[in-house]
Amino acid sequence: MNLSTFTKSIISIAVCFLIFPAFLFAGSDGVSPKAYPIGEFLGLTITNSMVTGWVISIILIFLIRFLVGKPTLVPSGGQAVVENLVTSIKSV
Repeated sequence: MNLSTFTKSIISIAVCFLIFPAFLFAGSDGVSPKAYPIGEFLGLTITNSMVTGWVISIILIFLIRFLVGKPTLVPSGGQAVVENLVTSIKSV
């Protein structure tokens, strides 16, 4: 698959914002098993684990939508990759 310069730069920026902060803010004690509350919404406590899950889910949704584009009868490269991943996960 040929990636455009724009796509490569978007992937590079995503890696910088997602991977490098983990090294910057990592404590010497390692990762805490406790989910820390960072706020409250409608009486429900919002934790750092919840926000991380939401962010990763949104990134995956946009990545899959970008790869698949408009689904067609004869799958494009990205659509074929996503279909193969879903098929292999279903067969497990």
